[in-house]
Amino acid sequence: MSLLSLLGLIGNAGLIIAVFTFIGTEKQRRDAEVLNAWQTLTSAHGQSGSGGRIQALEFLNASPGANWRRKFPWVCAPYSLCTWPAETLDGINLSTDSSGKEGAYLSSIELPEASLVDANLEGADLRFANLEAANLESANLQRAILGNANLEGGILGFANLQGVNLRFANLQGATLENANLERASLGSANLQGAVLRRANLQGASLESANLEGADLEEVDLQGADLGSANLEEAILWNANLQGVDLGDANLQGADLGFANLQGAILWGANLRGANLILVNLQGAALGDANLQGTILWSTNLEGADLWGTDLKGANLNEANLQGARLRDTDLEEAKLCRTILPDGVDLSPNRDCEALGNDPETGEYIGP
Repeated sequence: MSLLSLLGLIGNAGLIIAVFTFIGTEKQRRDAEVLNAWQTLTSAHGQSGSGGRIQALEFLNASPGANWRRKFPWVCAPYSLCTWPAETLDGINLSTDSSGKEGAYLSSIELPEASLVDANLEGADLRFANLEAANLESANLQRAILGNANLEGGILGFANLQGVNLRFANLQGATLENANLERASLGSANLQGAVLRRANLQGASLESANLEGADLEEVDLQGADLGSANLEEAILWNANLQGVDLGDANLQGADLGFANLQGAILWGANLRGANLILVNLQGAALGDANLQGTILWSTNLEGADLWGTDLKGANLNEANLQGARLRDTDLEEAKLCRTILPDGVDLSPNRDCEALGNDPETGEYIGP
């Protein structure tokens, strides 16, 4: 065998050994990169600005499409076998120290499907962040900035979102059960189909927000601003809406059974076909509101302002309108049975009992 042939064989063998060594140590290199990312986050703790945190977090979460997510060989199938799994970010502390005026700068960060359970993101700047389907259960996001962020399908149950800026954010289909959104800013946010059962939204700003089909059962919205909001087909069963501004809001087909709307402002609101059974509307302002076909069984409208309100086809069975202001309001086409009418209204409170199939003496349903 010639010397050149021998050298060629040795070279090929060396190349094969190098390839296998590279593959065999890939996990070790990956672990070193993960450790380096965590060290970056540790060194940046308590500081404002990015401090390399965006790249480190995206690396640890193995954001889809990132080069560092792929294993060797870089082209293989199925895709799940070619990628590194995301590192959990549960419990991570990305807040600044108490003296810091600004939180961590994480604007436009890509963290889809990230696991951030119990994470501390207090005061963080997450504008335009992608947190689609991320798990932020019990996370602390107090005073965070999430304007225009994507949280579609996110899990935020029991999260602290007090004073958070979520203007124009996408929270479609997100879960926010028992979350604290007190004084949060959600103007023009998309909450279509979101679940907010028992959430605290006291004093929150939700003007022009989209809450179509949202589940707001037993939510506390006392003092909130929902002017021009879309609540079509929303569930507000037993919700607290005392003193809420719902002027020009769309509540068509919404379920407000047992809700408290005492002193609420509903000027120009659309409540057509809504369920208002046993709702407290005492002292509420409903001027120019549309209540066509609304169910108002046993609803308390005592002292309410119904100036120019459309009650065509509304069911006022056992409703209390004592002291209500009915200027330019026509009750001729409303359904009355055991209804308490204001003084001076020349209509029979039992006018439509027979049509409704109710006994005018007992209120029991006896059929048409």
